[in-house]
Amino acid sequence: MQKSRDKITGEMRLIDVLSKYPNTADIFLKFGMQCINCPVASMEKISEAAKVHNIDEKKLLKKLNEAIEQ
Repeated sequence: MQKSRDKITGEMRLIDVLSKYPNTADIFLKFGMQCINCPVASMEKISEAAKVHNIDEKKLLKKLNEAIEQ
């Protein structure tokens, strides 16, 4: 089980999450975030990306955190 301090938040940059938890790439892609390999991913926070892609941030974060618990 994940430690609470390792929880993914909207303030984290996409690249940091992808680097630490490579298995989250599938989650981002399932939510239609094809930009995970673009240069913006190195600067953009999850909350910003969710807004740009019109994605429910809470649902995305829930799925990301479920993925890192496994």
